[in-house]
Amino acid sequence: MPEADRLEVESAMNMKDTLIASSVTTLARNLYTSSARFVFELLQNAEDNHYAQALGCGEVPEVSFSLYPDRVVVECNEDGFTAENLSAICNVGKSSKTGAQGYIGEKGIGFKSVFMAAYRAHIQSGHFSFFFQHRTRDSGMGMVTPVWDDGGKSLGACRTRITLLLHDDGTDAERAKARREIRQHFLEIHDTILLFMKKLQRIKIALYGDDEDEPETEITYSIDRQADTRVAVTKSTREHGESRERVKYYHTTRHVATNLAKNDNRTYSAAEEASGAYKRGEVVLAFPLTVASVPVLENQWTFAFLPVQQMGFKFLIQADFVTQANRQGIVTTSARNVGLAAGIAEAFVRSVLQMCDHETLQYTWMRYVPGRNDFPWDSFWEDVIGKIEERVKATPVLRPPAPTRPLRLIRNSCAHTTMELDRHGAPLFLDVEPEMYLSLQYQKADLDRLRGLGLRNTIMREFIERAKHDLASASSRLKSPATDEDWHSRAARLLHRPFRSSGDGWAQRRKEVADLPLIPLRNGDWTPAKVRPPFGAATAPADVYFPQVALTDLAIPLDLALNVISLSAAANADRRKLFDALGAKTASANLVRDAIVRRHKDRRHPVALALAVQHVRFLYLTEHLAAKPMSADDTQAIRLFTHRGTPADPAADDDVLYLRDEADAYGPANSFQPIAADVGAGVGVGAPGFDALFLHDAYLQHPPPVNDGIYNNMSWTDWLAKHFDVRRHVPIANSDGTELSAACRYVAAHRPDKLVGMLREGWERACGEVISGEVEAMARELRAVRVPCRSGDVTGLRPLGEAFLPLADLVALGDRFLRRGDFFPWLALDAPLSHDTRPLEWEALGAEFGLGFERDLVGFGLAVLRCVVKSNPKRTAMVEQQRVLDLYEYLHAKVGESGSPEPCRERIRKAMRLEPCILYPLADGTHEWTKLEDCVWEAPVYLWEKRSLQNAYAYTWKYTRAPNDFASLAGFFTRTLGVPNCTREHLVDEVRYVARVYKTDAKLNHMRNLYKCLADTVAGDSSAAAKIRGIFHNEALICVLAAGSDSVVSWHSAAECLWSSATPIRGMHVLEALYGGAHGLKAFFTGTLGVSTVTAELVYGKLAGEQELPAAEAKEALLVFSAFLAARHDRGAAFAPGPVVDNAVFPVRLPGSRLALARGTDAFVLLDRRTLGADFAPLATVLDCTMDEVRALAPLVAWARLEDRYLSRSVKEITSADAASTRPISAPHRSVRRKAHALLRIAATFNSPRTRTNATDLYTLLRGAETLETDRITAALVLEQDGAHICVDQAVAALHIAEEAEGRLAIYVPRDEQAQEVCFNSKLPARLCTWLLDGAVPPPEAVNAVQSVLNAKPFALAGILDELGVGEVGVPEVEEVEEVEEAEPVEVVSPSRTPTPRRQRSGSSSTASSSSGGETLVDAETPPSSVDSRASSRSSQAGRNEGSSSSVTAQQHSSSYTVAARSAAPAPRPQLFRQPDIATQPGAVPVANASQAAAQRASPSRPQPVAAAPHEAGPDATVAEPDSDYLALLHQVVAAARRTIFPSRGAFDMSGLHLALLDAAGDEAGGGTADRNWLRSTSQLERDKRIGAAGELFVFELLSRLRLPGFSRANWQSTIRSYVTAHRDYADLAPWTGRETADIAYADADGALVRLLVGAGYLDARVWAGVKGLQCFVEVKATTGPCSAPFYMSKGQYKRMQNLSNNNAGDRQTDALYVVFRVFNLGTDAVGLCVLVDPESMRQRGELAFAAESWSVVAA
Repeated sequence: MPEADRLEVESAMNMKDTLIASSVTTLARNLYTSSARFVFELLQNAEDNHYAQALGCGEVPEVSFSLYPDRVVVECNEDGFTAENLSAICNVGKSSKTGAQGYIGEKGIGFKSVFMAAYRAHIQSGHFSFFFQHRTRDSGMGMVTPVWDDGGKSLGACRTRITLLLHDDGTDAERAKARREIRQHFLEIHDTILLFMKKLQRIKIALYGDDEDEPETEITYSIDRQADTRVAVTKSTREHGESRERVKYYHTTRHVATNLAKNDNRTYSAAEEASGAYKRGEVVLAFPLTVASVPVLENQWTFAFLPVQQMGFKFLIQADFVTQANRQGIVTTSARNVGLAAGIAEAFVRSVLQMCDHETLQYTWMRYVPGRNDFPWDSFWEDVIGKIEERVKATPVLRPPAPTRPLRLIRNSCAHTTMELDRHGAPLFLDVEPEMYLSLQYQKADLDRLRGLGLRNTIMREFIERAKHDLASASSRLKSPATDEDWHSRAARLLHRPFRSSGDGWAQRRKEVADLPLIPLRNGDWTPAKVRPPFGAATAPADVYFPQVALTDLAIPLDLALNVISLSAAANADRRKLFDALGAKTASANLVRDAIVRRHKDRRHPVALALAVQHVRFLYLTEHLAAKPMSADDTQAIRLFTHRGTPADPAADDDVLYLRDEADAYGPANSFQPIAADVGAGVGVGAPGFDALFLHDAYLQHPPPVNDGIYNNMSWTDWLAKHFDVRRHVPIANSDGTELSAACRYVAAHRPDKLVGMLREGWERACGEVISGEVEAMARELRAVRVPCRSGDVTGLRPLGEAFLPLADLVALGDRFLRRGDFFPWLALDAPLSHDTRPLEWEALGAEFGLGFERDLVGFGLAVLRCVVKSNPKRTAMVEQQRVLDLYEYLHAKVGESGSPEPCRERIRKAMRLEPCILYPLADGTHEWTKLEDCVWEAPVYLWEKRSLQNAYAYTWKYTRAPNDFASLAGFFTRTLGVPNCTREHLVDEVRYVARVYKTDAKLNHMRNLYKCLADTVAGDSSAAAKIRGIFHNEALICVLAAGSDSVVSWHSAAECLWSSATPIRGMHVLEALYGGAHGLKAFFTGTLGVSTVTAELVYGKLAGEQELPAAEAKEALLVFSAFLAARHDRGAAFAPGPVVDNAVFPVRLPGSRLALARGTDAFVLLDRRTLGADFAPLATVLDCTMDEVRALAPLVAWARLEDRYLSRSVKEITSADAASTRPISAPHRSVRRKAHALLRIAATFNSPRTRTNATDLYTLLRGAETLETDRITAALVLEQDGAHICVDQAVAALHIAEEAEGRLAIYVPRDEQAQEVCFNSKLPARLCTWLLDGAVPPPEAVNAVQSVLNAKPFALAGILDELGVGEVGVPEVEEVEEVEEAEPVEVVSPSRTPTPRRQRSGSSSTASSSSGGETLVDAETPPSSVDSRASSRSSQAGRNEGSSSSVTAQQHSSSYTVAARSAAPAPRPQLFRQPDIATQPGAVPVANASQAAAQRASPSRPQPVAAAPHEAGPDATVAEPDSDYLALLHQVVAAARRTIFPSRGAFDMSGLHLALLDAAGDEAGGGTADRNWLRSTSQLERDKRIGAAGELFVFELLSRLRLPGFSRANWQSTIRSYVTAHRDYADLAPWTGRETADIAYADADGALVRLLVGAGYLDARVWAGVKGLQCFVEVKATTGPCSAPFYMSKGQYKRMQNLSNNNAGDRQTDALYVVFRVFNLGTDAVGLCVLVDPESMRQRGELAFAAESWSVVAA
């Protein structure tokens, strides 16, 4: 301390000594008699300190005590001593605390209490270092007189240290005793002391022995305030190498008591008296918990900053009590303490309310409520308990069952007794308003603690109210079927309680219970013991019955008008006892029987099946108990259910019930049942079952036991048959006897195997039940039923009327004609016949149904024939075909034997008409069966539709039968059957049949034979010929060969045929070749059928005639006449076009699709192009022909001179091209200028007007022509018709040729590869040829020549022109230098991208790369410059002469990557520009605009001077003096950079709009400085370097303005930076001579650049926030064009970009960051910047597209 300051301090201290001498004397006298505890004084001092610095550094406020044998060291991380602290510690009875609260110490001793244990207190804090010293016999001034001491141990990490040197006087025993007492003071520190401190969070105690390097015992107290009210106090102890830890948890509550009296132990200053701060005191309660928040119930201490007393409270109490002198209790008479008692009650209630918001404490807080018997309280504390109880009773503190409901007062709540709860501990019934129930989370023992505070039990009246409410509720537990029986038993016992108790009060409760609908009935209703009648009814209340009938073990059936208690409810003993008490009764059997009859008489409400069965069973089982037998009226009332589940009506005829008798083979059960279709084959399989009414199985499934009480012990089924008339047999006739019953018909249809047996046994009985006259009708119906028949081992179904009993004589006759495999319908019998010829058991049935009994042999013979036919299908080999002929002769003989032959013949004919029974033998030994109407006996030719029997039989049996053997057979067919011979009509039908059936497969020879036979039939018969002609004109019956085939035929009418024609006529078929000559059918076709011969004169006359033709016929005539014209040598010269052209014979389609006929002179067009037709057909008048038909009409169009009507010639195309997207054509051999001389020769050969005057001018124009690719060509198509112009806009066109006023020819073609190919092979040759001929229509030969030239390589042009006959021209060809062909570029581009065209606007733009990756166009080994001049060379080459006079001497190859931003709009894959070779020597002059391009073309080989690039002379070379234009550019760049704001992206990214505005501004600026002379005064390479350097300057200026730490010119590490030394601010910038890794390299040690990129939205804050130390590589890509122009990267740059990339997700992967700064619009007033952070990730995300390219570098 300076000497002057020290003197001033000592003077003040001397003055202090004078003022406080007497006080110090008193303090020294009282010090050793005081009970003050110096350890707690030190803790309180630490609590009173400030800890702003510690908290700011993330430290917790703490104090540590280190007890050594001779000293105590106290260290604290508080802020340090202040002047006020020093003043206070040097006074007596003063403190630096504010206010009048908190612990100050006893009688003002405070810090001086340390001298109870120590004689010196050395304090080090901040810049202070002093000590107080006081021994036992001293005056005391040493306690208030600090002694400066600059020595002592350094503070180190702590900010305040107090070193107490313990007393060393007295004996060894006295000193040892004092040390033990001090040690005990530290060991007795309560671990709860931190609960009541607001600042301190950790206390450390270290007790040392003789070894001062290692403590014997270490104790640490720490507090963790886990929530607003929950804290955890941890005591960690380490002793003798072992560690242990104890954690206690507390719920703490702080409350400020007010209106307190003064503390008698304190002296207050005037300021404290005036402020009244002593009137407020904080009360802190701490409730011990487990870690799971379960209350810990142990007696706790009461604190007055120091532990005072341990009583019966289960929570800690801290308050500013007035304590007794020995601090072992509080002064109970103190007014201040009385005030604090009320504060304790308030704090307790606040704690309870806080706990009520806790998940578990809300149900256990009452465990902390102090009980009056928990401790022998004195009156003061009993009063505290009383206040707590009163406050708790007055506060809502109990939680109702619903956790969202508000808390409830204790007196408004009820606890439950055990009998009121279910087995889960829940109340039996829900609560009602006003609610009283408490949450079930409360435990009974906890609620019992509150009974003294007003909690009570539920009373019976309240329970009845809740039961009543439950019964009325839609969610009643009492009524719920899900409620278990234990619950019901408990509820019943509780509700039965009034009936077990006596007294007036209970009588009222019994009445209340009796009025409740407590009894559940079987119908689901709930009712009291007496069911009340409906309102207004006069009947008395109905009784309620138990479900069991008196004197039986039977239950009352359901669905009766009886109030029957639910069976399950009655089975519960407790509930039955309650129901009995309520008045339920037991029913008698007669009461129930009467109820059953009444129920069934009520037709309004049908009885259900199961209930009906119950009712009938009950009647059967109780018949012996009936007072009277059932009457007929009673049985009619009771309806039995059928198997369908519906009741049968005994009064209805159709409602007949059957009993199932499985033993009866022909009974209903076996006959009616369905048979599944998948059980196999057999008769009856698949039977659906008959819909008969069987008695429902429910009646028979569980038949009741035999009722011994009924007469004759009648069984259940007998009883049903007796009383309810159930039938057993299937009826054949219906109940009226008028027709077959439905049951019989079912058996006939589906169970024929049952029918014959059923008829055999019941037909005679049925005939007696049938009305007279109806038997035959039923028999006729049954005859058609197919029944099982057996032939040999084979069984099948045949109609019953066709079946025969296997009688012996019939079987013998059948064997004559039947062979093995022939199935004859012998009736299948269940048992053998009783007699061979006359079985009596079948006589009745045979008399009605025949079955062979009458011996009808003709009928039997026909049956045998049908059997043979069915057993031998057509096209099979029949065994002994001769037997069929024998059978025919047998039938013919029986006709002769018949007394009435005609009916017999008709019977046989009818059979032959109905079925194909006539044998037709085939040549291959098989046969067919045919019907009578399909046969003829004799025919002149083989027929396909009819069968000629004579021809067939004669051919088949010509070797086995003599001709006269056919006499009887011919008689059978011609006389018995009446088969006719073939007629003219048969022949016509045969032609129809062949045309209809065989269609294209008909045989031409067969048709010739038919036509010849027809010709013979009409010879000399004009009437017949006319009839045939009409048929052939109306029907397509003429067979001709199909076009182009020698076997497939087609069919046409006579009107569609010509006998002969000089030329093929559309739609007409010529017959002469097919039927003329040797075939001899010309007379038939031309004479009989009237087929004509057509000539051109005939068609011409039709078109030129006056008769109006239909549109379709006119169109057909035009097509035919056109075909004639094409076939004529004179092309129609003999016919004048005028009559046809002037006639309305041209079908046209008008706008709106209306069809009309027009003259050739009218306005219409011919559709000869599909696309044009689609555009103009709806808008113009067009000839109604397809494109194929238009081509067929070409001879007629030429003849009529209508070629100008072709749509392709009528439509004018006005095109325009998008100049902004143009570039030179990428395939050099397609450049028109390279074909200039060849095109000139074509123009001259075809006599072009352009070559007549000055061919040299045309050649010059062609040599200067530009062939350009463009992204977009549009067109307007114009068609003039009837004076109106019809326009169609086309968004996409294929070609635009522009001949500008200054004599420049530009040809624009599509950039798209496919569209360009189409253009060069279609549009361009025709349009360019038209241009060469000065608008004249070019001949096809000229167009073909132009097309060949355009698509040929230059070296082949001369040979091609010679082949095409193109002549020479007088203008000599100027030799063109052949350009080196490049390899096709390879570009990896997503289809969704449309790269920005590299051809810039009207002026050239340059794209410069301002970095070198080890590969440049100049030197592939040394990277002196970062400039990539390919982009600018590509753009500048657009205006350069495509020819060059330089010779090729060397080539170099390299590669780069083109980068373009992706577009959202899909586009075809673009083609990269293929550039002419770039010269590595100066001499290539860039051209800025069209005029300069023209000037250069005028002198293509003139060299231009160029300034040397800086790197070419080495790093120390002097840079050439820049011109003023470049200096102006640099000034412009610096000015733009200094006003540019770093661009951002993200949620408020405006970069897209900004770039668009800058691009637009660049357009409007017209190039700015880019158009100045400096762009034209240097080489391309030099120009690109200057642009690159200007871009780097822009970025360097921008980054410099950001004030990045450590950023300087040393970070600019580009080899071309020396170009900017022209600017005065950078005149002293030395060239960069080191290795170039990037244009700008910056070590971002502080993370400033990363923070900038994160803030601007380029980096994800979640990943990059706080990242420091990155190495940042900035690559600058500059261009005079827009931002969208692609830029180029070398292989080294591309590889570095990938190596330094983070992944696509934005995660940090490397310790480096690669960024591309894209500077664009250089040289304009709208210089802009685009930042591409981690471009490799952008490429992976599809935001950037990289295209690999190759190029050639040619040295001159």
